[in-house]
Amino acid sequence: MNQYWFRRRKGLFTRDLGWGYTPISWEGVALSFSAVLLFVGGAFYFDIDDGSTERVVPFLLFMAVVLVLFFLAAKKKSRD
Repeated sequence: MNQYWFRRRKGLFTRDLGWGYTPISWEGVALSFSAVLLFVGGAFYFDIDDGSTERVVPFLLFMAVVLVLFFLAAKKKSRD
């Protein structure tokens, strides 16, 4: 099944304001919600409240991996 999950935004200075991907199906909403849950869960897992760099750096790397995977999936499943 070749259904699009996201609609790609055109740019900051167009009628379609913003950059990024807008979910247009339930799969896109589920993927977006999952990314947010991973960010929040990662903050609790890495316990970044104390502010030590030994925990913040792995958390930032985790966030970078989640963002890259999200954008790769969104790019593959988006229409222009």
